[in-house]
Amino acid sequence: MKESAESGASSRRRSSGTPALDWSTQRQQLRRVSSGSNFASAATPEDFIFFEQLPLVLDLGTAFIKAGLGGEPEPQCVFRAGRPSELEENGKLIPSIYVKQTAAETHEALKCRLRIALDDLFFRRLSIQPRDRAFVLCEGLMKNSSEKAALVELLFEIYDVPSISFIPDLVSPLYCCGVDTGIVVDVGYQDTRVLATVLGCPYLRSLTAAGVGGASVDRELRQLLRASFANEPATVSLVESLSPEQIEEIKVTCCYVAFDLQEAASQREKRDAKRREPAGETVEFAQVESGVEAFKSEKAIQFRVNKDTILTISPECRWKACEVLFGAADGAISSIQEAIVESIRKCPFEMRRLIVQNILLCGGTTQFRGFTTRLAVELEAHLAEEPKLQTLRRFVQFGVPCFAPLLRAWTGGSMHAGLEGRQEYTKTEYERGVPVPDWTSWIFHSLPSSEDATQASAGNTAETHEPSSPETH
Repeated sequence: MKESAESGASSRRRSSGTPALDWSTQRQQLRRVSSGSNFASAATPEDFIFFEQLPLVLDLGTAFIKAGLGGEPEPQCVFRAGRPSELEENGKLIPSIYVKQTAAETHEALKCRLRIALDDLFFRRLSIQPRDRAFVLCEGLMKNSSEKAALVELLFEIYDVPSISFIPDLVSPLYCCGVDTGIVVDVGYQDTRVLATVLGCPYLRSLTAAGVGGASVDRELRQLLRASFANEPATVSLVESLSPEQIEEIKVTCCYVAFDLQEAASQREKRDAKRREPAGETVEFAQVESGVEAFKSEKAIQFRVNKDTILTISPECRWKACEVLFGAADGAISSIQEAIVESIRKCPFEMRRLIVQNILLCGGTTQFRGFTTRLAVELEAHLAEEPKLQTLRRFVQFGVPCFAPLLRAWTGGSMHAGLEGRQEYTKTEYERGVPVPDWTSWIFHSLPSSEDATQASAGNTAETHEPSSPETH
């Protein structure tokens, strides 16, 4: 996939009449640019041509904003969304300006909030002119459409960008594995979303959401800390005063996902029995094989709140905070494994075996130690209880690309940015009143195969191979 992205970018540069530049030889200089070094002192005119042609890839997540040049494996800039942050300038930490999002937000207020964030991103963090390059937006499938409309309006009317490409953030991670079929599980900050993609076409009917995510772990962790120090009023006050950043730091440094197959099976029986009790149903629970190694620590961790205060995180708090991800939340679909099974159930029979062979996790919450193993255990046991799905258990595989789960959606968009033939919504189309493309009309583009390339060269024509457009389900 990396070679495809490089060759696609190379072909695009050759077709525009500019000198063909080697992608690998420029990477080091581009990183110096992103880190704030003096690019002009070491760059040649060809370097500037190459640099100006790279599209900018944006992933506007709920918790973090990720931005960087297309073709890079990692974004040049990752920072919190909706909270003030500090950036070092001339040896001093200067807080950024931001506008907090509200529940009832007018269009003008939304544009103001986005413009402040984009100004901070373009001119302060990346130091680029947005009008000089195309944009690739990793689009959230369940995001507010008004926010997308305001963002497009700002990019075209204020920042004068030439074109925008959209890629669903539940499809772009598949580029990291080099496949076009699989299930993407995005465990985000507010919720978990699951979508199946087959042969490059997102199967829209399979889109499923569960109301658990990183924020659920934060709330559970604060409650557990409050309960563990119930007899110490001073410590309870300290826990209440912890900022969201401090709670997240405790979560990242101290928490993990425990797994024990027999214990997980016992907890699942209790949950399912409670759920089916009002209907008077009786269920034969599948017996899960033993032998999976347990992963649980009995060690407490000392967390330094400030230079004078240390908070002891008990062993129970460390693993119990993450249990909310696997079924302790309220809602119709209250766990990640239930969302995956529900998404599989919505797919046609002939698709199920294909998609379960590549389950790809993304989102920072999936980086907990033990998360993938626990999810595999829970998913296997959950499928065992489904008569129509239990035969899929032996085909389940989790994709493990070399990119961090937090960045997989952005990295996939970066790879997509280097491909020829990607759909672009230009400023000319915007001025003519052409509607902004919706993610339901998106097409998974690929580069020509070796046979197609041979035929194209024989006929002295350059063609781009594209799969058929996705059907509307």
